[in-house]
Amino acid sequence: MHVDRYVPMQVLSEKEAWALFKTKVGNSVDSPELDDKELHDIADAVCKECGGLPVAILAVGAALKGKKKYVWEDVLDQFKDSMLKNIAGIDAKVYASLKLSYDRLESSDAKSCFLLCCFFPEDANISIEVLARHCIARSLLGQNTNTLRRASRRVLTVVDILKDACLLLEGEDENFVKMHDVIRDVALSIAKDDGKEILVKHGVKEWPEKDTCESCSAISLRFDNTLELPDDLVCPKLYTLTMKLKRNINHLLNVPDRFFSGMEKLTILELNRICMLPPLSLANLVNLRMLWLDNCVLGDIAILKDLNNNLEILSLRGSNIEVLPSEIGQLTRLRLLDLGNCYLLTEIPQGVISNLSRLEELYILDESGHWEERSKVNLVELGKLTQLTTLQIHIPNVMLLPKDFCFANLIRFKIVMGKEFDFSGTSDSIRTYSKSCELAGVSLMDKLIVLLMRAEQLHLQKIEGLQEVLHDRGAPSGFFNNLIELTVRDCRLKYLFSLSCARGFPRLQILEIFDCEMMEAIVGIEEEKDEDELSSQRGNPRSSVRHKLTLECQKRRSSVNCTPAEVLQTWSPLERQTPRSSGGTKSKGSRSSVKTPARASEDLQRKILGDGYSRSSVKTPARAEKQQRRARSSVKSSARA
Repeated sequence: MHVDRYVPMQVLSEKEAWALFKTKVGNSVDSPELDDKELHDIADAVCKECGGLPVAILAVGAALKGKKKYVWEDVLDQFKDSMLKNIAGIDAKVYASLKLSYDRLESSDAKSCFLLCCFFPEDANISIEVLARHCIARSLLGQNTNTLRRASRRVLTVVDILKDACLLLEGEDENFVKMHDVIRDVALSIAKDDGKEILVKHGVKEWPEKDTCESCSAISLRFDNTLELPDDLVCPKLYTLTMKLKRNINHLLNVPDRFFSGMEKLTILELNRICMLPPLSLANLVNLRMLWLDNCVLGDIAILKDLNNNLEILSLRGSNIEVLPSEIGQLTRLRLLDLGNCYLLTEIPQGVISNLSRLEELYILDESGHWEERSKVNLVELGKLTQLTTLQIHIPNVMLLPKDFCFANLIRFKIVMGKEFDFSGTSDSIRTYSKSCELAGVSLMDKLIVLLMRAEQLHLQKIEGLQEVLHDRGAPSGFFNNLIELTVRDCRLKYLFSLSCARGFPRLQILEIFDCEMMEAIVGIEEEKDEDELSSQRGNPRSSVRHKLTLECQKRRSSVNCTPAEVLQTWSPLERQTPRSSGGTKSKGSRSSVKTPARASEDLQRKILGDGYSRSSVKTPARAEKQQRRARSSVKSSARA
């Protein structure tokens, strides 16, 4: 549903409902021709069966667009047969409409993904990445999805199908989706009718009755306080169990030793803020394919080796482990291992990582910014992971990189290299940018060139040799074609870009500069030919621009020159300008309206440099020398006169 935002709507009148219905099915049902009169009447009856609820109208309309008359007649018959269904809080007509839209999904993958979405909380932004993990762990997708990357692509395709069917809504960004609460209630009912009952409860203060859990295929419980879990739980049909404790609770949940003994079919186990040894009964979960332990207090996890037959996804994110047991190397079917934010982790025994030959995604990054002097993992072992496509890691010293280490196979990465540094206020999620690199206190080397060329997000602090790249001295053509966000902090540069290099950022949207004391200009003009080229482009601004550029610079002194307007035109139109204070925090300001490139760039420069800014204040050695020659020529002409 391609709209800017969603506004809650009440039941529509018949006229409003019909108008909305036609936006989905088209005007063919409203043709004045005699042959279409009967179809018009059937379509009108179908629309009325939707009960005036927009989500139902859109879903049914999407399902029937372009269908023949006999399909419409069949749908009307199904509506009449479905009216006997009674769900508390949902109108029978609305249920029938949404059930019809679900039934008419041609893809079994789409149906499975739709029912999976109701497992998440109401109004939740559902991560497509999490959906893909659940789908692959539950074997909900068809063939040819035997890798996490393929599963993600398939889920993206399925999500588009469900959006087109108006069964899912846009999420906060392209990586998330949402499900309308009415549609979610219908999905829960459909799952129950299919023998796949799902129990989802939030704000739980005491454990549900055992009879409530026994018939469930999936259980999701979010606790508001610590409570005593049952000694054991008999759930012979249970495939997915999620238990999470509210963050502001000081105490963790304790898991009894026999708690998992009656869940032989369990394939997904997600625990958040749970305290466990882990219990011996965990070894009984031989069908477990996904184990997600988030911010848990764990004992000896060597017992996890007993899950080696099927376990493919393992997360110990934020746990208290100090040394990864060597037994983890026996989990040879693992495709994903997440050790992120394990602040106490100091050692991964040699051979553990390289033994996980099927690993596709590896996360070993402490996002607090306080890193060890040595790498937690032997980098030579990473080179042996031929299936690895996603990597998050901190490399304290660039010299630790093996000579033959190759970043080219990585599809998504967040690589942090160098000493401890601070990029507060900048994006820090691999889910924001799929290719992110942060370098601090290192010298640029040839082995990093491939990494920098592929980066979408690049943070640089105290980098040596940066001018060789940003000033276009031997850098490969198209070096920064992929870059969306660039942050530069505390680098000794008189200017950030050369004129020719400044034109090589076709996707750049965000530029941040901090604490660059020597900087005199963002774009420097070193050669006289650069000055002539810049002058020739004035009056001929580039109008075919596609992206927005947010330029956030720290105001240092009035003599610092910003980017010439002519160069900014080759980047993108400026919509928002937010200068940063000396402390690096954003100053308050309202969002300005979209401006033309030339006007926007001048306004930006005034905001950063103060009202004393003028174009003529941009001075370079080439321009100064040229002005001196003109002055001498003028003096000679006067003398001859």
